[in-house]
Amino acid sequence: MQVDGQQGYISTIIGGRARVDFNHPLAGEDVEYEFEVLDVVDDREQQAAGLFEMYLGLEPELWIETDEVEEEVPVEPDEDADEDEDAEPEFETEVVEKETLYLEATPQMTMNQQWMMGKQQIGQDIIDQIGVDRVIVQEVIDGMGGMGMPGMMGGMGGGDIEEALEDADVDADEIVDELEGAEE
Repeated sequence: MQVDGQQGYISTIIGGRARVDFNHPLAGEDVEYEFEVLDVVDDREQQAAGLFEMYLGLEPELWIETDEVEEEVPVEPDEDADEDEDAEPEFETEVVEKETLYLEATPQMTMNQQWMMGKQQIGQDIIDQIGVDRVIVQEVIDGMGGMGMPGMMGGMGGGDIEEALEDADVDADEIVDELEGAEE
């Protein structure tokens, strides 16, 4: 039977009431599958692309690079120095190599609900599964490429409109007379 667009089946009828079960018929059952491995993906970039495809249904442009990054690391205090419990820990800057997965965010990706709500979890899963140190998401905005309309935001173009208004033959007294006439 169908209730509110969901497929279900009547499991019992007691005293004029019916219990409808909307679970899948195999819910709670042990299911055995037979499968065949068609290909093994060893390339880490392809693995990352496959994970993004699984999570978002998109395959964004991505690449892996090794970057040199400055990190603050704590310095061990000298054993000979006085043990001052209130002393703040000292840090020094160290250059370390980090393997970074760069991801080019597309407009479809930035509007994807799953990406907006779960990017931290997806990124952490990519780090754990692929074995990189960090993920950097890059969003590129090119010019005024289709977003918004020129002249609709103050100071954001639309200079042609301002020039046209300066050249327009407008008599302020006529406009005032028209507005006063409309009020009467």
